[in-house]
Amino acid sequence: GINASKIGVSHLCETCDTLLNIEEEGHYVTVLNKDANYVEPTPGPDGNGGNGGTNNPDPNYEPDYTNQQDTDGDGILDPDATHKAFGALIDYNVYRQQTEVPTIYLSTTETIDFTNKTETYYEANIVVVDKNGTMKQRNETVTFRGRGNASWDNQNFKKPWRLKFPAKTDLLAELDGNYQEVNNYANAKSWTLLANYFDKSQIRNALTTEVGKMLGLEFCPAYKFVDLMLKDATTDTYKYVGCYQVSDHVQVDKKRVNVNSSTGWFLEANSGKRSGFLEAPYFYANCGSTNMGVNIKNPEIDVLSETDDTSYVDNEDYKTIKAWVEKVGRLANNLTQSNYDAEDNYRNYIDMESAINAFIGMDLTGNYDGVVANNYAYKEAEDQKLKFGPLWDMDLAWGNYLDMNEKHFWEGENQPFGYIVMNLYNNDPRFVKALCERWRTIYDNGNLVKVLKDK
Repeated sequence: GINASKIGVSHLCETCDTLLNIEEEGHYVTVLNKDANYVEPTPGPDGNGGNGGTNNPDPNYEPDYTNQQDTDGDGILDPDATHKAFGALIDYNVYRQQTEVPTIYLSTTETIDFTNKTETYYEANIVVVDKNGTMKQRNETVTFRGRGNASWDNQNFKKPWRLKFPAKTDLLAELDGNYQEVNNYANAKSWTLLANYFDKSQIRNALTTEVGKMLGLEFCPAYKFVDLMLKDATTDTYKYVGCYQVSDHVQVDKKRVNVNSSTGWFLEANSGKRSGFLEAPYFYANCGSTNMGVNIKNPEIDVLSETDDTSYVDNEDYKTIKAWVEKVGRLANNLTQSNYDAEDNYRNYIDMESAINAFIGMDLTGNYDGVVANNYAYKEAEDQKLKFGPLWDMDLAWGNYLDMNEKHFWEGENQPFGYIVMNLYNNDPRFVKALCERWRTIYDNGNLVKVLKDK
């Protein structure tokens, strides 16, 4: 079988990404390569000088490591000449699947400061025990730090984290019966561990992902629920922290926000009323009746000083993006019946399908944070039209914030990109007509009800 014995030595090959399980009880090596079919086990000796297989092992057999070397100097012998061992030996008595969901073991020799969301990463080892007790990540070295705003500030041990692997990792990948990947998740260095502290149901972010898929948004952050076991310098044993949600880090990636990583635009708009919601490089866009705060997530713009806006305001990408957003904002703000069909109007710059889908997603979820932050939009630099999404950070959505229970999402404090779209809603009857038609289609075809019922 593919699963390693509960007694054994396990390695992940650094050179060919092959999982090697050296199984003492069965005296054979099981090889699983995610890019190839399952390789049958190599039988061990049967006690009669032959390869009788694992059903008749030699009770006196001991693995012969005399020809193995420690080529990477990590204190662990390489399984053979072609597969270089990665990580450390796994103690299966420690690393167990705690419940029916996968378990992540995260340990660091440093002392974690749960009161300070520092930008400094802690160095740690990670072990992931996936479904059916199989090891996915095996004592790999990672770094992690705090993330979030209000979710970090909660007075609780259950904090949200950002993980960063030294190399791209398919953390959410699953295998079918033929050991081939059955999903299309990202292979990336950065991942998030969402605490969902304010959401006692734990499902609001995951449900929103399914709604985003139903609406047809291009990027909907993937998710998997896990148990998190954490250990730092202050503890001798792992401590159960709670149920977490592994999800995509919202960033530019071919299986996340799929724009050119060097030149594509990925923007986050927010009201700027809360401390920490605007992060350099950012700007306030003068869109007519209001100023809209915008974080530039991509392209990368050098920031010499987080506290000095002048350190990046002369950057050409910065100036181009700011001017473009301000222009589109003013076109939407100044829209009247007399200029609906002007040659230069907002429809030249807004992807209406994604704007309508994101609008419905925000209103359907009743997302309070949608009125102050986490409004995302993106486009290729050379493309004319801006697209909206993903839907993100929904722990206060779905009726989980009393002030928004009987309100539309735009009735909160202020609307970032929602400000632009709301001007279309208020000023352009053609936008309203298209919005109503889209909603009727979603409602009548039963897809919305199916998502809410099945997920």
